[in-house]
Amino acid sequence: MYAGHRPLYYEGDPDDSEALQNAVAGHEAATGREVKVVAVKGLGAFGIGSNTKSAETALTLFLDALKIAVYAKSHGGAQFLADDMTQFILDWEVEKYRMEALR
Repeated sequence: MYAGHRPLYYEGDPDDSEALQNAVAGHEAATGREVKVVAVKGLGAFGIGSNTKSAETALTLFLDALKIAVYAKSHGGAQFLADDMTQFILDWEVEKYRMEALR
């Protein structure tokens, strides 16, 4: 949850800041959540947050999730939460309170 449940994968020109901003806005509109991690094809991944600590935390946890996904392949693959369970956690009052406290 610290890194967001769906990072944005951007395949466009990384030098086109307007297109990147539009991609972020579109992703936020589609998910109803702020983007916390943007992975840019051929460039890298970037954390986004209201302060440096939250951006660094999002990126660190995203990178950890990538490592887990790679390691899980040798044990039958990752098993993700069902969409309804993910939505439950995202809408959970305690989770909303915790996220507000991080801002």
